[in-house]
Formats: sequence, structure tokens, C-alpha cells
Amino acid sequence: MRQAADILRKWNGNVDINASAPAIVDATRDALWPLLLNPHLGPHPGDIAQLYTWNEKPYAEEQLIMHTPARWLPAHYANWDEFFTAAVAQGLFEAHSPFDLSKWQYGKSHPVYIEHPLFAQSPLLRRLIGVPTGTGAQPQSGDTTTVKQVGRSFGPSERFTADLSNLDNSTLNIVLGESGNPASPWFMDQWPAWYKGTTFTLPFSKTSIDNAATHTLTLTPQ
Repeated sequence: MRQAADILRKWNGNVDINASAPAIVDATRDALWPLLLNPHLGPHPGDIAQLYTWNEKPYAEEQLIMHTPARWLPAHYANWDEFFTAAVAQGLFEAHSPFDLSKWQYGKSHPVYIEHPLFAQSPLLRRLIGVPTGTGAQPQSGDTTTVKQVGRSFGPSERFTADLSNLDNSTLNIVLGESGNPASPWFMDQWPAWYKGTTFTLPFSKTSIDNAATHTLTLTPQ
């Protein structure tokens, strides 16, 4: 518990891939609500607290932690510090954290995995096509509270920024690339940039588009 406290004190607040602090916070959050709600759910709460969720749950959590209202503190805890300590301990236990918490890396327990929605349904095609080397299950930074909004089952469809002073300085990065066809050279071509947090200039004016173009495809109706 001392090591967990020391790690949290030194945390810069970033949910980085190799950081231990966000892994501790994430585990604590999972344990906090059952510890908080079970005393209010009767003698047989079961898994109700784990299932109990609503859209404003993070806000309620933040308010409880900031204001520590006495009426919400479970009766068998002397104060909120004791309760939060118990939540950390329970979270570490349930998450099977390593003995040395400094070796616990957030990204490894929150991976991102890219697979083709059609070809991935066939084990044979998955082995033959799969995804480019190095883009299987990868540790991921960010969570539902960061600018990079990601979770275990969702993420942004693109990364777009608009420079309203000069639209030619706008940028765009599609998570995977411009093509869903594994035979295309543009299949997964933008994935490394998305994963590493870089992006591409998005030409807007006709002059910029013409200057950036490498080829032109003309479709002629028959």
C-alpha cells in the first residue's frame, strides 16, 4: 500500500502505456462501487454493484471523492481515507497486481486489437491475411477520461483537427487506413500514425490538393 501511495503521489496524471499509476486507479475504481453500494443493497447484494451503471456514474464518483459526504460512507469505516485505502487494497487484489507495482503497466491490461470484420471470422483467412506485423494486440494509452477517448470496446473513428485560420493546415488520421481490402497498398496504412499519436496534413484548397496528389482516378460511365 505504501508503494501504491508513493506511485500515485508522483503521477503526472497522464494515462500512459507504461505507467503504473493509472493501472492502480483503474483497479481501485472497479473495487470502489461494490464497496460503496453493497451496504445499501441489502443482505445479498451479489453482483448488483458490479452491474450498476449509468451515464453520469463518473460524475457521481468524482463528487463523492471530492466532497466525501458523511451519509455515503459505509458504517464500518471510520473515515473516507480508510474507505479509499480499502478500495485500493481490494482493487489490487482483484486485479492480481504484481508484488512490485512499479512493474505494472497500464497499457498491457488495456490492449487494442485490430482485426478485419469479415476476414477475421475465418481462422484460415485470419492466418493468411491477418493484419500487418506488429498490429495485433498492442498496449494502449488513454481511457474514458482522456482527450483520447478509448475503452475496451470502443475508440475514435478518426483523429481530425481543423485550423480555421488556414484550412490547408488541417490534419486527418483514419484509424486503419483508406482501404479495407487487404490486397490494397492503402490497407492499414494509417494505423502506425494513429497508434503513435501522429497524423497527416489534410489539403483543403484546390491548389493544395493538386500539389499533394500523386495520381488521378477517372471513372467514366458506360
